[in-house]
Amino acid sequence: MSIKPSPTELSPTKAPPTKPSGGIIAWFVHNSVAANLLMVLILLAGISSLFSVRIEGFPSIPPNNVIISVDFASGSASSAEEGIAIKIEESLQGVEGIKTIESSSTGDGVTVTITKASGYNLDTLYRDIKVKVDAINTLPKRAERPVVSREVELEGVNDD
Repeated sequence: MSIKPSPTELSPTKAPPTKPSGGIIAWFVHNSVAANLLMVLILLAGISSLFSVRIEGFPSIPPNNVIISVDFASGSASSAEEGIAIKIEESLQGVEGIKTIESSSTGDGVTVTITKASGYNLDTLYRDIKVKVDAINTLPKRAERPVVSREVELEGVNDD
């Protein structure tokens, strides 16, 4: 004996009616005035912030370098490097707070650029370097005294 399904069982069943979602988007769909007011408030906030935000083409960048320059009319970059640059670099070995030391030698002199390590005070590094450089007494006689200086702070262009 086989059981046949009744005609109501064979017909496709309908899903129970769903309740419309009660989310914020649905609320704004039904309350268009509130949506327009919110849009106007957002636009006004954006326009008012446009006049209060500080705009800089070039932001202020704090200096990170100490520069040592020595005039030395040797006529050759290699003699300036051997007579001055190497001696300065060797005297700075072991100074705390130095990230990198770069030197450039020409026939007219030497420039040594020292970059400070992050988190280290530039004024402290400047004093330590100045003491070490001033203690060098083996520079060539024709060389000028080394000039130790801080890198100049780059000022930004702003609308103040």
